[in-house]
Amino acid sequence: MKQTIEEARRVGRAHGVGLITMGDPRAWDTWNELEEVRRVEPDPERLDEFISVQLSQDAHDRIARALH
Repeated sequence: MKQTIEEARRVGRAHGVGLITMGDPRAWDTWNELEEVRRVEPDPERLDEFISVQLSQDAHDRIARALH
């Protein structure tokens, strides 16, 4: 198990994602953050292009409404 967790930590670090272990998902006090997420502010132009190309018009409209 320890080897699996260490591998997950290594991969998580490489991709900038966090890793949390927990004894009981419903109990915050059992959560243990092993790797912190690396937050990135995306380029607005690239994000807009991604939304336009990858998401449906309905999803695009919902995002626009949520931002206004």
